[in-house]
Amino acid sequence: MKKVLTLMGALSVAGSAFAYDYDWALSDLGGNSKDWTKNSLSVATDLTYIGSSSSEWNDVVKGVVSSVKGSENNNCFQFNVEANDIITVHAITVNGSTGKAYVKLGGLETNADIDNSGSVVLTVDAGATAGLVSVYADANVAITKITVVSAKYRDVVAKLAEARAAIDTEKAGIAKYVTDYPNFYSAVTRQISLKVSDKILSIEKQLAAVAAANKVTDTGYVDNGDALIGQLNNLKTNVLAGIISAANQAVDDYTNDFLGNGVSTAYKDANDALTEAKNQSVASGSHPYSMYEKSGSEIVLKADGLKDYMETYAQEYFDDVCKAAKAELDNFPWTDETGVDGSYPASTY
Repeated sequence: MKKVLTLMGALSVAGSAFAYDYDWALSDLGGNSKDWTKNSLSVATDLTYIGSSSSEWNDVVKGVVSSVKGSENNNCFQFNVEANDIITVHAITVNGSTGKAYVKLGGLETNADIDNSGSVVLTVDAGATAGLVSVYADANVAITKITVVSAKYRDVVAKLAEARAAIDTEKAGIAKYVTDYPNFYSAVTRQISLKVSDKILSIEKQLAAVAAANKVTDTGYVDNGDALIGQLNNLKTNVLAGIISAANQAVDDYTNDFLGNGVSTAYKDANDALTEAKNQSVASGSHPYSMYEKSGSEIVLKADGLKDYMETYAQEYFDDVCKAAKAELDNFPWTDETGVDGSYPASTY
């Protein structure tokens, strides 16, 4: 269950140069080793708890709970957000009680009813409002985790989903090659996995690391959100599109140019030899023994013996050329290196 409220308050507070990404699971921040009764406790970088004698750590639910209702001045967590950050508060009731969790930003307070399942979260979209956030709860409602997600982080996540969807679409488009060219299809999908899917997984890990360092929106950081979005755009529009374009062109070269029009020198030579053999008339001269037969007391040349002989070997030559071309198709992409724009070199038929 989730409660979402967008705060579009008139107050616009000038904050830091970049929005925030935090993931504060209190159990990972030395929960039971901290003195939650302090008036100003530094829980983590950028997270402060204003405690009192009524605040304590609950090791059962792994959260901070108070015997009295909190406020923006007591028994509350405080941190700053920028416009469009999304704040999510995880909480759970203890001692069989009921109560609410609260988020206050820009003079507006929002709340959600909390139960003992731990599944209820209070989510607040800062909207146009930036500034100090206070998170607190009713008595016997423990705050267990707080996250803040910037709009830029969400943009990167959306781009990750977009890139994965593009892979699915492109794979569906080349599925037509499975029946006639199964090895080629496998080679193409292998390239997609190596050069696109694996890179997406790498970017996903980069995003997690950048978010953990709160650098997603930091324009001075080399791997910030915009840089990751740029990498994902390149994967989709250049690398993935380049693989698919090269794959389609390879099949087109093979089916239309090689097999169809015979523009390949190797194909043309083999096909000309085969055509010539089929049109060959019986001729005299020195011929292989297998082309002769006994006729009465004489040994004579078989009818069409030379033609049959030439056709057999011309056909074998032609078949070898076609087999080699098919093998080249199966060896897509002929090189592990792509161009600057992610494109592949043309086939060598």
